[in-house]
Amino acid sequence: MLDDKIIAGLPTPCYVIDEAALIRNLELLASVRADTGCKILLALKAFAAWRLFPLIAQYLDGVNAASVNEARLGLEEFGKEVHLAVPAYGERDLAELFALLAARESRAPFHVVFNSLAQWKKFGKICLDRGIVCGLRVNPERSTGANPIYDPCRSGSRLGITIAEMESCSASYLAGVSGLHFHALCEQNADALAQVLEAFEQKFGKYLPGLKWVNFGGGHHITRLSRLHPGVGITEEYDVELLVKLVREFKTRRPVEVYLEPGEAVALYAGALVATVLDVVRRDVPIAILDASAAAHMPDVLEGPYLPPVLGALPAPPGCPPPPHTFRLSGNTCLAGDVIGDYVFERPLEPGSRVVFLDQAHYTMVKNNTFNGVNLPAIILLKSSGAVETVKEFGFEEFRGRLS
Repeated sequence: MLDDKIIAGLPTPCYVIDEAALIRNLELLASVRADTGCKILLALKAFAAWRLFPLIAQYLDGVNAASVNEARLGLEEFGKEVHLAVPAYGERDLAELFALLAARESRAPFHVVFNSLAQWKKFGKICLDRGIVCGLRVNPERSTGANPIYDPCRSGSRLGITIAEMESCSASYLAGVSGLHFHALCEQNADALAQVLEAFEQKFGKYLPGLKWVNFGGGHHITRLSRLHPGVGITEEYDVELLVKLVREFKTRRPVEVYLEPGEAVALYAGALVATVLDVVRRDVPIAILDASAAAHMPDVLEGPYLPPVLGALPAPPGCPPPPHTFRLSGNTCLAGDVIGDYVFERPLEPGSRVVFLDQAHYTMVKNNTFNGVNLPAIILLKSSGAVETVKEFGFEEFRGRLS
């Protein structure tokens, strides 16, 4: 666990991955595997810190990739199953993929999921000829999320084949498809999965006989549990018992392999972003300018939007005047809206103060950028023993290497 002494000695900005918290998540996921007989994949789109893949591979069955680059990372660093699901493949993508597969040492299964029937018709046979397991992504058309930007089942979604499209095909057209994949959730509980699963079976159940697997996708917040992460203020516990029940009952009805592919749940509450206050600008609410940035280092804060938890601080209540020691935390870029939010601290912030944003292991490192030429945060590993390891630091070369 991060303490004041460790925080004071860190280079900032930096992401800190808490190995002990990560292991707690992995142990819970492994127990779900054992209780249900399902397989669980790490979704690399959420967490791709490959330095930790040997640890994660002790608990999970493989990775889900959303690009050929992620697939390559999984092949080279994880060494177990890789499932690739992309909205659309180009010929160049698959040529690169085939070369990677020809050179790989692992014989673990490799899945390619097609998002449309046109893509299946175009590329399915050449994938099958190379021994690739092929599946189709379907759209249950059952929305359960609150934010349309994260809802693959939203009206007019490009993600997944609808039942109307499937019913336009003959059985021979689908020959070679060995499984179906749906992904409809985002940071949700098992009750949402129950709704989506019901819609999936109602619409696509007639296609399941003869198939070998079904992938329930990601978005399952399985590790959102106070017993794993005490003290972070979890208000709604994930219903693990319901998840186990749903998977078991589905496998009883449908004799297929079931996959789950959480990403966020693997790294939930397992990391922080540590920043330093560079300056305080006095306005109606004092503004602390940090060496970290929402736009560059926590883009989901603006995209969501959401207010990340901060160690030793609480979100400022609405209204005025603001309580004592209220500060507006902001980034060090030219974007006027590079603002994280208003927080009430126990003591005033000043240049040199450290600010620790919690739950920043997932989606931050994979989505960060060098806008304005700001440095990427260093990656620090806080080991279970309490030792601190600097995994990587970034500088000009990373900024320069992205451009030409």
